[in-house]
Amino acid sequence: MHYLVDFDDSFTFNLKQYLLSLGVKTEVIHWSNISNYMNDNVDTITLGPGPGHPREYDSLSLVIKNILKKKKIRLLGICLGHQIILNTLGFKLKNLEMPIHGQSRVIYLNSFFKEYFCTNKVVGQFYNSLVVCSPKKSSSENQNHHLQNLNENVMIFKSERILSMQFHPESIGSSNLSNGVKKFLK
Repeated sequence: MHYLVDFDDSFTFNLKQYLLSLGVKTEVIHWSNISNYMNDNVDTITLGPGPGHPREYDSLSLVIKNILKKKKIRLLGICLGHQIILNTLGFKLKNLEMPIHGQSRVIYLNSFFKEYFCTNKVVGQFYNSLVVCSPKKSSSENQNHHLQNLNENVMIFKSERILSMQFHPESIGSSNLSNGVKKFLK
């Protein structure tokens, strides 16, 4: 089963349609009820986009940590979901000087993500006023995860059971993302 976590955001049902178009049967659940849906039938949980700051959803940190203890469940994070997941993993957040709403940006991919998405660049449609800061370490890759940065901010994160993006793959302004998202969800 695949659950899409709704943070009271109008983009949730656009994201549901996108997931359905990739062949992923999806049920929408409210973020405040996520614990009620943790059972053996869950394969993947998408933490969707939403308003506010990840600290407003601090109660999800323990839920995410428990999900990551289960060897089977994968997490997909989109926009706010990306920020919540990475903040739970210890990444820092910062406010953008100028929020990005409804703008597309080209992201030239590093070698790991070129292979993963089967392209050398993706286009992401952004709707955010916060970003996840890249770690201070000189290398953005280690044996546990891979990062795709843009201007020292994490745009895409990939580990064994997590794929998260700062932008909206379901948006008409995004492209070249379906191969990677589909690969992760299958």
